[in-house]
Amino acid sequence: MKVAYYQGKKRMLKFLIGTLKEVLWADVTFSWFADVRAFAAVLFSKIFRRKSIVVVGGYEDTLPRPLHP
Repeated sequence: MKVAYYQGKKRMLKFLIGTLKEVLWADVTFSWFADVRAFAAVLFSKIFRRKSIVVVGGYEDTLPRPLHP
């Protein structure tokens, strides 16, 4: 298991290259929150035909307004 840390916009290219290397190393990616780290991991996983798991719950699972007004 390897962990990727997102460190802000200034280091985005370094983060994306690191995530790409980790996805190529792994058989499956696992992301606990659906955020920019998960997006990069899932995107590269799809491109290179790797499995990906994203646990969704909390802030990324809530809506700002009701589904049925």
